[in-house]
Amino acid sequence: KVLSKKLHKFNKLSLEIFNRSVFDFKSDKKFDLILLFWNTWNEIALNDDLSYRLAKILKNLLEQSGYILINSDDPEIVNFEKLSFESEVSFSGKLYIQKWTTVEWNDELKLSNALEEIIVKSKNKDKLISSTYIKQRWYTIEDFKKIFKPFGMIVQKLNVKNSNEFYLKISNNINT
Repeated sequence: KVLSKKLHKFNKLSLEIFNRSVFDFKSDKKFDLILLFWNTWNEIALNDDLSYRLAKILKNLLEQSGYILINSDDPEIVNFEKLSFESEVSFSGKLYIQKWTTVEWNDELKLSNALEEIIVKSKNKDKLISSTYIKQRWYTIEDFKKIFKPFGMIVQKLNVKNSNEFYLKISNNINT
């Protein structure tokens, strides 16, 4: 509800936000744009079967002239086995720290299990407000091309400078 209210200011756009499993989502409506950012694909498609099921669902939800945008950290650049970072954000007068550390890595399957902790910094005492294990499978651009090819879709890399991420535009091949 909060996100819907914040996005309401973009009244020139027709936006819909759904908060449910994509595998349970049913709609007769087709969409012009489907966004999967912040490694969303990697948290859903944990194996080959799930990746093809997800691609099929997205294909069926997409207008013929629409496209899917996906961003992901690039497994050809990022060393997920040893990935660890901290980031900070100030929000409502409080400083939040995100700590992310890979705790398990399967190189053959490109699967990671990471611990994400969110901490509120204060003068007196830091407070851990969430601790979550996040499992992800990491896909290369070539992997995405292989996944979407059976559905007659084209995967294009969008140029992003100075980043360990890639952005993909996936669209229907009008000739298929």
